Formats: sequence, structure tokens, C-alpha cells
Amino acid sequence: MAVLLAATPAGAQTLRELWHSCEGKDSASSDLIISSCTTLIDSGREMQNALGQAFNNRCIAYRAKGELDRALEDCDRAVDLNPGYSNVYNSRGNVYREKGQYERAIQDYDELIRLRPFNAIGFYNRGIAYGLSGRNERAIEDFDQAIRLDPSHAFALHDRGKVYLDIGQLDRAIEDFDRTIQLKPDL
Repeated sequence: MAVLLAATPAGAQTLRELWHSCEGKDSASSDLIISSCTTLIDSGREMQNALGQAFNNRCIAYRAKGELDRALEDCDRAVDLNPGYSNVYNSRGNVYREKGQYERAIQDYDELIRLRPFNAIGFYNRGIAYGLSGRNERAIEDFDQAIRLDPSHAFALHDRGKVYLDIGQLDRAIEDFDRTIQLKPDL
């Protein structure tokens, strides 16, 4: 099949276009992402790792549409197919967080951090989950780490500032909000 696709420019283009849409490029709508990823998944032509990516992309699109149970099913499939694919732990953690299942979200962010310890997003998202679960000190620690890894992470500064505000450390909150405004005035 791969030889046939390579020999057929139109077929190869179609496959590229499907992946382009499945990855959400060019501001593809959630419906287009879901449709393209579903076509790739159902094609029977993709390798296991690629299938994991397609399920993850479809998970993100379902989450964007508010279809959290369907999103979770796809994230679980992606983990089963490719357990070393770090992005899926972020995606599934986000779904669990949105469902209010903060402990499960934290477990997925823990795995993301284990796989990619120098990526700020895992610490940032885990910080949000800790904050939502009322563990403000742990949230601040994770926001601190996200900011150490990416000093221009305006969202981590903003969210750490909100936690400082919640616990009454107003001077620290103001510092974080001031830095946030400098980095991202529209936030």
C-alpha cells in the first residue's frame, strides 16, 4: 500500500492532507480534525505510533467540543498504542482536569513530567490541577518550576499570581501580575 501511495501523487497528497487536517494545521475546525483523524485511524494503513498520534489529536478535538467522555476514550487508546508518547498524558490530564478528576489529572501530568522533565507545560498544568484541588503550596512549586524552565511563561506567572492572591500574599501577586502584563499585555 505504501508503494502504491508513493507512486500515486494524488494518493500521497491526500494522505498528507489528511494528516495536515488531523494535526489541526491551518486552523482546522474540531469537526475536520475528528473526521480526518477518523479516516486515518480507520484506513488500516498507519503504524502503531502514528495511530496513537491520531487518537491523541482526535481526543483534543473532542475535548474542544466538550465531548469529554469521547475524548477520554481516544486518549486511553493513544496511551495503549504508544505509552511513551508524552503529549497524550498532557491531553488526557487536561480532560481529567476538566472533568474535575484532579488526582487522575495529576497522575497523567506526573507521567508527562517523567517523560519530559525539562518541558514547562507539565509543571504548569499540574500546578493548575493542584490549585483546583486546594493544594496551593504544591501549585506554587509547580508554577515556580514552569517559570524556571520558561521564564517567559506568562500563563504560569498569571496563575501563580492568582494563587498568591487567594492565599493573601498580595505583594507577590502584584509582582507576578506586573510581569505577566510585561510579557503578554492582552492577558
